[in-house]
Amino acid sequence: MEAHALGTAWMVLGPLSLWFFLRGRALPRIAALCTLAALETTTVLLATPPTAPPPVAATTHPVAPGTAPCPTRRPAPARVHRTGDALTIAWRAVPGQCARAAVKVHRKGRRLGIWLYESPAPHRAGMRVLPVRFHRGGMASLRLTLDRHPVAGPLVPVDGRTGRPIPGA
Repeated sequence: MEAHALGTAWMVLGPLSLWFFLRGRALPRIAALCTLAALETTTVLLATPPTAPPPVAATTHPVAPGTAPCPTRRPAPARVHRTGDALTIAWRAVPGQCARAAVKVHRKGRRLGIWLYESPAPHRAGMRVLPVRFHRGGMASLRLTLDRHPVAGPLVPVDGRTGRPIPGA
């Protein structure tokens, strides 16, 4: 979107600035020169590729006995993909992440509240413990099979902690 706006600015302001630069008095010439400098600077900044964050390493196996266990945390779901009666829930992985995660699902109307827990300790009743898959780019995911309940319209997965919809469903 920025590229289109910049191209339009060049097409409109470029010739106008050149006309003022060649035909105008002192103040319009200075304004034209500043406009051309700003357009050129914006073009250079927009053409510079963004730097990627360093990759996040995550363990892909259970922690060996005698080493530190994985940290207890509540990851925020970043993306949900629905295939049939299952959801694939993805989140940002961290170093030393658990190889299994507990999921709690609560359905209220069309909203499907999802809570994720990672902990080496046993989980409470009503939670499903599932294996975690690790992907390139520092993402982790799990596949959750849903129970079939008749619902009018599509289910909207929401982050149980914040109540905000999870993108991608």
